[in-house]
Amino acid sequence: MERLQLFRSEFADAFLFLPLLILGFSFIYGLLTSNVGLLYLFLGELTVVPSLAWLFNEKDIFTGPSKLNFVWTLVSCAVIFGVIGGATKSVIPADQTPDAAFAWYVVPVILFAAKWLVDKGNTMSLFDLLNPAVWMGMTPTAGSDNGVCALIPGVNNPWNNPSLWNLYITFFSGYILGNAVTLYNLPAPTLTGEDYSSNQQLDQQKGEVETRVGNRKTIAVTVMGIISIVFLTLLYFRFTKTPCESGLALQFAPLLYTFLIGYAAFSVAATCGARPVDVLGLVQGMIQPTAPVVCMASETP
Repeated sequence: MERLQLFRSEFADAFLFLPLLILGFSFIYGLLTSNVGLLYLFLGELTVVPSLAWLFNEKDIFTGPSKLNFVWTLVSCAVIFGVIGGATKSVIPADQTPDAAFAWYVVPVILFAAKWLVDKGNTMSLFDLLNPAVWMGMTPTAGSDNGVCALIPGVNNPWNNPSLWNLYITFFSGYILGNAVTLYNLPAPTLTGEDYSSNQQLDQQKGEVETRVGNRKTIAVTVMGIISIVFLTLLYFRFTKTPCESGLALQFAPLLYTFLIGYAAFSVAATCGARPVDVLGLVQGMIQPTAPVVCMASETP
C-alpha cells in the first residue's frame, strides 16, 4: 500500500508539472540533437503560450498597476498575429501573401477599439471579446490559490480561463498534430522509365514506394489518433481532478484558438526550415539506412 501511495504521489507530481517537463525536454533534446522542429516548439512554448495566457486572462490592459500592461498586450498581439500571419504565407499564393499576412494585424486594432468602448469596468480580457461564452454572460470563477495550481512551485498565478497548464498542453498537442498532418500529406516521388534499365525494375521500385508511402500515412494517422486521445484525457483529468480551471464552456473557445495556433506554429516552423520528420522522426524508423528516402521526396531521386 505504501508503494501504491508513493506511485500515486509521483504520478500526480508528473501530471501537475507536465508542461515544464515538455518545455525542458523540447529544449534539451532539441539542442543536443540539433532538432530544428523541437527547438521551434520550445520557442513557441516560451513566447506564444505566455502571450496567449496574457491576452486571455489580463483584464486591465490600459491602466494596469505596472503601467506596462498596454505594452505587454501589444507585444503579445505581435507574437500571436505574427504566427498567424506566418502560417498564412504557407497557404496563400506568393503574390497575395504580403496583403493576406498583414491583414491579420487589423484584428487586434478592432479588439483594442472594442474593449475601450464597451468594457469601461475592465471586466473582460482582450480575447474575451472573441469568446462566445462571454458574450452570453458567463464569467469565470476566481483563480484558486491552491498550491497544486502553481505551474512553478511557490509562484501562484490566478489565471484560470484558461490556465497556463491548459494552454501549454493544448499548444503542444496542436503543434504535434500539425507535424503529423504535414507528414501525412508529403508527396511521393514521381518515377519514370528514364531512371531504370527495364520496366520490371521500374514496377518493382513503384511497388516499394507505394508500400513505404502507405506505411508513412498509416503511422501518421496513428499519431493523430494517439495525440488526440491523450490530449482529451489530460484535459479531462485537469478539469475534474483539480480546482484550477474555470468551466469548460468558458474555455472551449480559448482552447480551440490555442490548438489552431499551435497547428499554425508548425506551419511557420516548416517554412523556416523544420522538416516534418524532425519532431516525430517517423520516416527514419520505417526505412533502412541504406535505402533512399523515397517516402518523403517530392522529386525524382
